[in-house]
This record gives sequence, C-alpha cells and structure tokens, in this order.
Amino acid sequence: MLLNSFRHDDFRYFKTLIVRDFEI
Repeated sequence: MLLNSFRHDDFRYFKTLIVRDFEI
C-alpha cells in the first residue's frame, strides 16, 4: 500500500498540514 511507502515522520507532517487547513 502507499501508506507503507511513507515514512512515519512524513505521515505526521502530512497529517499536520491537513489539521492546519481545517483550523483555518
């Protein structure tokens, strides 16, 4: 799966970007 390709840190960073978008 694509998730396996992502590093754990990269996943958290991507998730953080999504959270920031929702906050805005």
